[in-house]
Amino acid sequence: MLRKRLTLILLVFAIACDKQITTELSLNPTDVYIKKLSSELESLRPGEQIDLGVTLVGTSSEWTYEWTCDVGTVSGDMTSIIWSAPFEAGEFGITFRLLVEGVIADSVDAVFVVLESDDPLGYWVTRSPLPRPRQEIAPAYLNGKIYVVGGMTSTGLPSNMVDIYDPETDRWSVGMPLPVARHHLSLTAAYGKLYAIGGVSSAFPTFTPALQVFEYDPSTDSWTSKAPLEHTKIEHVAATVGGKIYVVGGRNGHVAIDTLEIYDPLVDVWTRGAPLPLARTHLSIAVIGNKLYAAGGRALVVEPGPIPDYYFVNYNQLEVYSPDSDSWESLSSMPTARSALGAASLDGKLYTFGGEYISGPSVGWFAFEKTEAYDPISGSWTSLASIPTPRHSTVGVTVGRVIYLIGGADQAAVKPTGVNQVFVPLSLILGL
Repeated sequence: MLRKRLTLILLVFAIACDKQITTELSLNPTDVYIKKLSSELESLRPGEQIDLGVTLVGTSSEWTYEWTCDVGTVSGDMTSIIWSAPFEAGEFGITFRLLVEGVIADSVDAVFVVLESDDPLGYWVTRSPLPRPRQEIAPAYLNGKIYVVGGMTSTGLPSNMVDIYDPETDRWSVGMPLPVARHHLSLTAAYGKLYAIGGVSSAFPTFTPALQVFEYDPSTDSWTSKAPLEHTKIEHVAATVGGKIYVVGGRNGHVAIDTLEIYDPLVDVWTRGAPLPLARTHLSIAVIGNKLYAAGGRALVVEPGPIPDYYFVNYNQLEVYSPDSDSWESLSSMPTARSALGAASLDGKLYTFGGEYISGPSVGWFAFEKTEAYDPISGSWTSLASIPTPRHSTVGVTVGRVIYLIGGADQAAVKPTGVNQVFVPLSLILGL
């Protein structure tokens, strides 16, 4: 039987609020074919999404439906598809392909014009969420993928789960689980492998520290035990400079610590570095050039009395460490004192995201929505577009010219989320 094929050419001009859409139809045999593709479009900026309504003919609710495209990313079902623009401006010719039961059934062509924006604050866009929400994580980038390892679940339990995100396709896959469940661990890459360092092996609110270090090889999807941390700590951070891994701060029991431990993956040996100027836990860290930038954090304060009062205080300190001289230097403080914040570097600047608010014994906790950036050249801070979903207990991951903020908690204490949001800075918007 001769069946029909539909080819739809969608031309979108997103200039101010004026759009123009034209269509052209032809025929082709298929089991399921696209009858209509439509949308109420808004101006598109790099990375933003549009929802395209779809009318399919010859469908069955028992079949599976999947969409693919050759520019940007797409997801959808029988009634709609969501297209995410690439993180760049320009005119893009796109082919959307409909797969029914894993077989290409039909396709539709489109041309989209993605416009630049001059918003000095940058902006946020949304991507596919972390399938298994966790907090107290430190996602890391390796070989084109973002790895989310371990973390704390909604019940407060440590997790051994490994979820792998592909920014090119906006899709998630599952990796080999950690040998032992952990939350509050640190994760960083070196020499083509990932290193999961320390963490907590017990359920919240108890904190049993784990000193183990595990190396992940993506080529074999396997974990190997390595030399453990030399000093008991939790809530620390880690980053890689020059092939060596630097583990900074944290706490031992209820006491914030200032230690810097340095791991050489090539010889599987730990050494010590100069201590942090200010001992603290739940700080953030990022690398610019060949230096480490440590921002924020907190420590436990004890007010003496017949019944001692315990509470955490947040810090706004920013310090930079030079491996060449094994020394720290204090820099301009963050505008907002925060702990459990995320950090990342891009284009020679430090970006800090979210965090937890803890100011004293009579004030509650909540998650920050702040985005603040530090310029080492000018020594100044700038407030940027707020995170759409307030977040703490995750880190920023730089991919190309944007920064991903995945998972964490959207409220204080144990409230994990799978939200995956991407910060698009001014440098990309202006094509700098």
